[in-house]
Amino acid sequence: MNLRFLYYSVFGFILGMLVLAVLVLALIQSEAARTFLADRISRALSTAPHRQVSLERVEGFLPFEIRVKQLNVSDSKGCWLLAEGIVLRWSPSALLAATIRIPELSASRIIVHRLPDDSGPPTPGKQSPPSQLLGGVPAFALESLSVPVLTLDEGVTGHAADFAI
Repeated sequence: MNLRFLYYSVFGFILGMLVLAVLVLALIQSEAARTFLADRISRALSTAPHRQVSLERVEGFLPFEIRVKQLNVSDSKGCWLLAEGIVLRWSPSALLAATIRIPELSASRIIVHRLPDDSGPPTPGKQSPPSQLLGGVPAFALESLSVPVLTLDEGVTGHAADFAI
């Protein structure tokens, strides 16, 4: 009798975790969750007032494929980098093998208007290197990188130039 109870308990726990995972996956597909995610990522990458990052319209099948309509990076002098049509496909399950696996990273267009203004004060506080935070640097595999239009304006190289990656 006790073995049967244990069996049903373990089965119930596993089933409950699967249902929870499906519910979370369904929840993050909502527009409210995508807006929340874009806002949190923007805040995490911004160091006001010296760097402001804004994401516009996060789409895709989160967390496996993330599409961002537009990304702006600005500083006290204004926008210095604009990226459009960003696609990040990655394999979260590869993290179990201590690997960051990215089958695709692309942007339809990146424009670098000028070099960023780094005249702001350095960020206070001691930061740990990534190897200490993660217990070692994981393996990294980028399988495809594509930027059909990479524009460097005069503020970067002295002459405007277009490239493709």
